[in-house]
Amino acid sequence: MSRFLLRIQPMIILLIALCVGSAYGFLFTMPVAAATFNHTSAYGTPQPPPLPCPAVAKPVMPVMHTTGKQQTIVYRTANNVDGTQAFRIYNTVTKRTTTLPLPAKLAISGAEARLSPDGQWLLFQSNQDGHTSIQILRLDGKDLQAIYCSNDQIDNVSLSPDQTALVFNLIHNNQTGRVTTKLMLLNMRTGLVQTEAVNPTPGYSYVPREWLNNHSLYITETAIDAVPGTAFPIQYPTPLYILKDIKKDVKAQANNLQQLLSMAQIQTKTSGCFDIDTLGHLTITSAYSINNYAQYAKMEGPSTLTLHMLNGKEKTIYTDNTRAILNVRFVTPTTLLFTTQNMIWPLVQSIAVDQIKVFTINIDGTHLHQIAAFAPGSATFLLSAATNSWDTISRDGSQYAIPVNRFSNGIEQYMYGSVKTGTLKAFATWNINSSDSLYGLVGWTTI
Repeated sequence: MSRFLLRIQPMIILLIALCVGSAYGFLFTMPVAAATFNHTSAYGTPQPPPLPCPAVAKPVMPVMHTTGKQQTIVYRTANNVDGTQAFRIYNTVTKRTTTLPLPAKLAISGAEARLSPDGQWLLFQSNQDGHTSIQILRLDGKDLQAIYCSNDQIDNVSLSPDQTALVFNLIHNNQTGRVTTKLMLLNMRTGLVQTEAVNPTPGYSYVPREWLNNHSLYITETAIDAVPGTAFPIQYPTPLYILKDIKKDVKAQANNLQQLLSMAQIQTKTSGCFDIDTLGHLTITSAYSINNYAQYAKMEGPSTLTLHMLNGKEKTIYTDNTRAILNVRFVTPTTLLFTTQNMIWPLVQSIAVDQIKVFTINIDGTHLHQIAAFAPGSATFLLSAATNSWDTISRDGSQYAIPVNRFSNGIEQYMYGSVKTGTLKAFATWNINSSDSLYGLVGWTTI
């Protein structure tokens, strides 16, 4: 089964359904997982970090480097024979794809990989010798480093805008189906780690989303279920909170967490799934309906786009009475991109999935504009746990990337296009004869 299907299946089945890159790489202190790590390797031959996990961290200063302004997409692939994963970089100007060099023994893991706010660092998880580590790698292939590792699973990494703080989930699966998680903070200057929050409700976790500023961030309360036969949890986004001050640890959790949205608020007009995105002091939610039939569930209208402010005010800016608004993302502080499609799950060949349509709209509900459409027989979901605008939208705000699975002919593609209008272009394709499967869009940067 393709990575695309693996990513969207849990969300549908359980019916619960986020600036231009700087010209120079940001210079900051980066802790590494051991004092003996040598990060001054030649280009294209980064050295693996030492494992097992050391007890302390040590600051390291990566070298500043110059970047360009060409909008570029980073994505993951997995070899169909041995499962080896790779990170690939597609330049939308030159139309060339390159592969980031990684050590042969470095096994990429985790549900998501992330790009840093300055766009010059890739953060991802790796499993080696029974340990999970957070790895960071420059997009020119230099300075691979392990900045934290644990005997538990690590996921949902996110760097602060100034790149001095890293939040992530530490996930413990006791192999009996019970998963417990912590929201952790790593100080990138000192290497100190502290627990930020622990959800008191069994089976739920606080998952990091977008940063509000360098000291506060949005988090969702998320149901965590163990996937049978694996150590990975399934995640379903639910209510939205703000962690007000990352300097305060878990002992201040009661006063440090502010709930912004509940399930009841998001689902006032529908009874089904939703998507959520944040930008600065604004939150946008899309909510759509789920109707159960004899052998399948149908995602359909009515659906809504609702804008929420930090002061508690909200406004429904758009309603579609017949189609499901599946995903929504901020393009700019005043413009949104969203997708609509009525979808059947499980997918039944005799029941056609209708058109995917892609729109833009202003946050006041004006200037609705359809920018793309796909024939029936295709399906798409944007990143289900997007944490930054550049996960989907290019750094200059002019383009977007989207995964499209064409069930009618068994082809999966990653595509990009203009947020104004125009034909989408495929930059990565998988079919039954491909040597590599598409394993996830990482996001946009510049080179």
